[in-house]
Amino acid sequence: MTKYQDIFTPGKIPDETYNDRAETKLVPEFNGALNSGGKIVLLTGQTKIGKTVLVRKVISDDKRIEIQASDLTDSSGNDPKLENVIATKLGTFPIEKETIKKIESENQISASATAKVGAKIKFWKSFISSAEASASANASRTGSSVINEIFKDDLFTKVSDYLIENEYVLVFDDFHYLSPEKQKEVVRRLKDPLSKGAKIVIVLIPNRNEDIISAEPDMMARTREIKVPSWKPDELRYVPNAGFKKLNVKLDDSVVDSIVENSFMNPYLVQDICSRICEDFNINETTDEVRQILIDEEQLNQVYNELTTSNSLIDLIEKGKTTKGPKRRKFHLINSQSSVDTYGLIIRALGMLADQNEIKISRLVDQINSIIREHDSGPRRSDITQTLGRMVDIAKESDERDPVLVYENDMVKMYDPFFSFDIKWKYMRE
Repeated sequence: MTKYQDIFTPGKIPDETYNDRAETKLVPEFNGALNSGGKIVLLTGQTKIGKTVLVRKVISDDKRIEIQASDLTDSSGNDPKLENVIATKLGTFPIEKETIKKIESENQISASATAKVGAKIKFWKSFISSAEASASANASRTGSSVINEIFKDDLFTKVSDYLIENEYVLVFDDFHYLSPEKQKEVVRRLKDPLSKGAKIVIVLIPNRNEDIISAEPDMMARTREIKVPSWKPDELRYVPNAGFKKLNVKLDDSVVDSIVENSFMNPYLVQDICSRICEDFNINETTDEVRQILIDEEQLNQVYNELTTSNSLIDLIEKGKTTKGPKRRKFHLINSQSSVDTYGLIIRALGMLADQNEIKISRLVDQINSIIREHDSGPRRSDITQTLGRMVDIAKESDERDPVLVYENDMVKMYDPFFSFDIKWKYMRE
């Protein structure tokens, strides 16, 4: 029997419900870009749209060296060197036999150190330290110089050549989270191995490919962008249709349509919703006979409400910035006993319009006025735009390079599907 957790896998690489989206031709295009070489492949697409899944499906685990932005940053300010990170990811790094002979011929290094070299070096940096310590304790001046010659060689060249010779693919995930300075450093160092035939993939969100160019202007001709397009409704329907079929469960088409509609075109959210439906309706594993599960709108809404996180960023944005002066004016909500300030009005109105990625300010103002009791006069447009500007500032403080909320050219923009999902359902039952 197959458990539902093996079929619907939010946050993991899907197997049973994987959709290669053949019509997009992403897989052959990605393979072609990797095999042609000579260029960094820039894989761009919205948050959790399937970029990492594509990488892991196309490049086998034993040939993929995956580096996260966090691997290259250190809270202490002493960022790890790229070559040390790569060597650690490799886990083992073989040393040429002639190097071993050279050490042994000096007869100055302890047997334990020689044995470590003769096998394979695990965690390169740690070994360097132990070998140098052994040299200082046991070696003559000549022996020490041999150690320095071998282990203070250009490690970056060694690991780069090893990656090329063994056809590894170097993958940088969430590259946009690195500081501009770190991006520049990494891109600059990748130029030489790239010219030797290294296969390199950089995964990032849209409109961040210019970061690569600004880091090293002459890289423009050395990059190839592959855009992972937004999912279409039919592509998303494949997940619940295939998954529940494997569980021998039948759902009404209206339920599948609702799942897709509330996924904000994001496959991760589809997986999450399907997983929660299984949990709530005791669909634990594949059954021998087909089960028809009836789920009404109220029950579906309950599922969506359960999935909303206690999004602290939404709370932070709604709370707003503390300002001097009179207390904020409150507005009474229609069909509710609640009264909220302009921040609260904007959050609720955005929730009602969350299915749109871009919202005209005039549409937002109309939506705000529609949720205020008739006897209340709504906030002025200028008050709304000023408050909205402060809310955007809070979003930028949380993530300057990819804020969940943007306001420019009289348009409010929300491209994070998880923020949109949470903001839609936060006050749905108020």
